[in-house]
Amino acid sequence: MAKATNTEIIDLLGEKFGEQLFDVTEPYGLLTFSTTKDASTLWNAANWMERETYDFFGIKFEGHPDLRRILNMDDLGVHPMLKQYPLEDPNRVDKKDEYFGR
Repeated sequence: MAKATNTEIIDLLGEKFGEQLFDVTEPYGLLTFSTTKDASTLWNAANWMERETYDFFGIKFEGHPDLRRILNMDDLGVHPMLKQYPLEDPNRVDKKDEYFGR
């Protein structure tokens, strides 16, 4: 599979979303988009879904009435579904090979 450049991705997204796509930056070579508009003003059920999306992915919704963590602890410094989050604690002692006879 061929790798797409950031400009190709921006062009493809521009074809699909048109004027809805705005404020795209490329810090450190990563595509970054500004905040998205809040849908909870139209649909009340979107409130919890947007909070969960913020909690796990860090996407901020502009105009959300109560954008805070919903499932994870408030003092958790990262968003678990991002690749920067470690999958496992390297200092865990319950997974040592000697406990399993290896």
